[in-house]
Amino acid sequence: MSAAFDQSDDVKTRLVNYVVNDVQRLGDPRLKSASWMGIEESKDKVLQHLSKEDIIFFFKKVMTYDVHGRANFWLKYAPSMSRSRPLLTDVDRSRLGAALARRGNTTRHFGRTTGQHSAFLLDFGNVLAIEFEGVGACYLYDAKTRDRYFRDFFTDTPFNDQKLKMPNQALYRKNHQGNWEWVLGQALAQSGIYPT
Repeated sequence: MSAAFDQSDDVKTRLVNYVVNDVQRLGDPRLKSASWMGIEESKDKVLQHLSKEDIIFFFKKVMTYDVHGRANFWLKYAPSMSRSRPLLTDVDRSRLGAALARRGNTTRHFGRTTGQHSAFLLDFGNVLAIEFEGVGACYLYDAKTRDRYFRDFFTDTPFNDQKLKMPNQALYRKNHQGNWEWVLGQALAQSGIYPT
């Protein structure tokens, strides 16, 4: 809760890495939420930082070329995010082995997908957004659909494309073409989610 946490990216990164790697006490709030009971404000700050790291990692490392500027789009929404989870294909996990090893325990929440492309889950509480590596569409699901199909958000079981891409269940589906940022932003705003 120190002011230095918000003023210095170096302090923030070092402190979050220390806390997440200390699995005997607090640990990663995405995996050990019970350890953070009573300190919700601190938990929210750590989650926001971890979500930003996930966004940067997915769109800068998993995707080798973010031609649509999706990282910048989602970074504006990070403060509204309650949790995030990259899902890597076996090919991407192998390709990124060294980068994953350097990040240590901060990647323990990463999942797997058997789909053709790695995916990224961005949970805003009332809306779940799913992005995919490479060309494709972003899917938005409401909380009811999320709770039905993604209840076990941090499962060890790999996700497949049949679960990740459900056009008939989607609240919204948008390809990254034309004015996609404005259109997707409007769809999120209809659910009360705004950029900062």
